[in-house]
Amino acid sequence: MKISFYTLGCRTNQFETQAMEKLFSARGFSLMPWGRGADVYVVNSCTVTATADQKTRQQIRRVRRENPEAVIALCGCMAQNSSDEIKARLGVDVLGGNRDHIAFVDAVCDHLEGKNAENTGRVSDGFVELPSGGLAERTRALLKIEDGCDYYCTYCAIPYARGHVRSVLPHRAEEEAAKLASQGFGEIVITGIEISAYGADIGFTEGLGGITERIAKAAYPARVSLGSLRPTVITEDFCRRLSSLDNFCRHFHLSIQSGSDGVLARMKRRYGADQLRKAVELLNRYFDRPNITGDVICGFCGETEEEFRETLSLVKELNLGGLHIFPYSRRAGTFAAKMEDSVEKAEKARRCALLSGVSLENYGNYLAKQVGKTFTVVFEHSSDSGRVGGYTDNYLYATAPVGLAEPGEVRKVEITGVDPDGESLLCIPLE
Repeated sequence: MKISFYTLGCRTNQFETQAMEKLFSARGFSLMPWGRGADVYVVNSCTVTATADQKTRQQIRRVRRENPEAVIALCGCMAQNSSDEIKARLGVDVLGGNRDHIAFVDAVCDHLEGKNAENTGRVSDGFVELPSGGLAERTRALLKIEDGCDYYCTYCAIPYARGHVRSVLPHRAEEEAAKLASQGFGEIVITGIEISAYGADIGFTEGLGGITERIAKAAYPARVSLGSLRPTVITEDFCRRLSSLDNFCRHFHLSIQSGSDGVLARMKRRYGADQLRKAVELLNRYFDRPNITGDVICGFCGETEEEFRETLSLVKELNLGGLHIFPYSRRAGTFAAKMEDSVEKAEKARRCALLSGVSLENYGNYLAKQVGKTFTVVFEHSSDSGRVGGYTDNYLYATAPVGLAEPGEVRKVEITGVDPDGESLLCIPLE
C-alpha cells in the first residue's frame, strides 16, 4: 500500500507528519512523493491564516480530481477546528484532528479494512508521545516537548485547535534526545506549539531553559536549537543556563507580532515594547553574535499608521532581520473576529513591504559581519550548482564546494563571503 503526505504549517506539524510516516511504514506502507500514484493521501493541515485553510482545500480538491479512487485522509489544526465544514464540502474519507495521531493512523487502517472510522479529533488528557524523526537524512531531527497553548491571544485560533498545554516528562525528553544523538543526528530542534510554556502543567519549575539544558547535556555532542519563543521567556536565568552550553545554537526566533504597546494590548500578548527591548538586550549580552529573528503581523485590527511606525522603528532599533511578516488574517471564533478590521488589504500589503525592506537590510548587514568568522556547520544536502549547504550554529545558511564537504558531515568552517543571492553565506571547511 502506497501513502503520500502533504504538510502545511509549523515545525510541530512537520514533526507529527514524520511520526505518522514512521507509524505507517511500520504497518507496511510505502512512502511516495506527493501526487504520484499513491493509494492513500494524507493532508496535515494548518489554520493559522486564511491562506493556510485555502491551501488545504486546494490540495484535497486536486488529489480528489487526479486520484478519484484514492483514500484521502485529513488531520491537523484546520481539521480540528472545522470538521463539519470539511466533511460536508470536501468529502474526505477519514477525518482526524491534531490531538492523537496514533488514533488517526488506526482510523485510516480501519477504513482501508472496511471498518467504520469515526472522526478521531478527540481531546487527549496528556502529552501523546510520537516517534521522533529527521529533517534531512542523518542531519537534523525534530523533538516535540509540548503541545497546546493557554494564552488565547485575540487573533489566534490555535489554542482552540490544540487545547491546553501538555508537556512531555523531562526524563522522557532526555531519553529521546540521547537516542536521536546516538542515531547520528547532528542537530536536535526542540519544538512544540508554545514551548515557552513548557512544564507549567507538570510542575516543572525550571521552565524551558531547564529542559533545554537537560536535553543539550543528554544529546551532547549533537547540537540543540529552539523553535519559536515568546519574548517573556528570555530571562537572566534562561540566558545563563543556555549560554554555558557548548552545543546550544545561538538562534532565537521571537514571536514579536508588533512593536506598538497599543497593538500588543489589543492582541493580549501580555508584554510591551520595553520587554522586547529587554529580551534582545539580554540575548546580545549573553551570547556571541546571536541571530535574532521573529514573526510580525501587519495591519491588526485598528492598527494606525503611528502604531505601524512604532513597529518599524523598533525593528530598526533592535536590528531585527530574517522576519516572517504576515498581513493580519481574520480567524473565525477568535476574539479579534468581533473587532473592526479597519486596515484595507492594500494598506496591509504596503506595510508588509516596508517592514520587509527594513528586515532584509538588517539581515544583509548581519550576514556581512560574519565574513572572516568561524562556525560549525551541519551540512545537509547538495545542489545542482555544485555546492553543499547546511546551517551554522546561529542558523545561517552556508554553502561550500562539493568535494570539500559532504551531506551529513558536521564541519568547522570559515566564512569567505556572502552569496550573491544576499540570503546565505559562502564558506570553506577548515578541517
